[in-house]
Amino acid sequence: MSSNSNEAADAQYNKMINTPVRNLIFTLSVPTVISMLITMIYNMADTYFVSKISVSASGATGIVFGLMAIFQAFGFMFGQGSGSNIARRLGAKDLDGANQFCSTAFVVSLLTSVVISVICVSFLDRLMRLLGSTDSILPYAKAYGIYIIIAGPAMTVGCVLNNILRYEGLAKLVGNQVVDAIVGGPPCQAYSLAGRIRDEHGMKEDYRNYLFESYMRIVKYFKPKFFVFENVVGLLSAAPDGYPIVDRIRKEF
Repeated sequence: MSSNSNEAADAQYNKMINTPVRNLIFTLSVPTVISMLITMIYNMADTYFVSKISVSASGATGIVFGLMAIFQAFGFMFGQGSGSNIARRLGAKDLDGANQFCSTAFVVSLLTSVVISVICVSFLDRLMRLLGSTDSILPYAKAYGIYIIIAGPAMTVGCVLNNILRYEGLAKLVGNQVVDAIVGGPPCQAYSLAGRIRDEHGMKEDYRNYLFESYMRIVKYFKPKFFVFENVVGLLSAAPDGYPIVDRIRKEF
């Protein structure tokens, strides 16, 4: 490990040891609360645009929200559990042990979410009805749910990594170490087919069309061994200024 990484680790250790508990709780909880609010606003925006299609389509978003919660629950479980152990390892200055917990949580959450996805696809009809779908809502819930299931592993792993990073501010510990993977993607509202149909300008003037550039900068900065860029199908046809977004992304990478 480089000297810069050691200095970052020591600085984080001293912060956790010497900062009053009350201040630490506030500092660590604010990002958590903000991220949860963003998630809720994201779901509200989805519901708003889908509600313009039909009542049944709007009802399907509520059904599928329960499906998202399943993947998120496993992500929080592995993230919180590993984060607690990582915090204790960092407190003992056992960075190798902390790294082992981090990598184990990543792999186990990925494998678990893949298994859950396979089960969900195999019993999709029963699952949608179990979550409260009616005959009129079922076709919409299945169509919407299949994309949630496909993105489920990325969602679960994202929750794990977010919780780990949030626990002790591990981003500061990266230093000059090699980053193996980056998983993420820009907000998809601007690429939503439903949103594009309903917006008078076809979402062409929405600033979120270009938020993918921030993700590009992160990938270029850390230069991971691999990265996952996930988004909605509408990304493939998005061209707010006449030049396809997907071509911009290919050109950058």
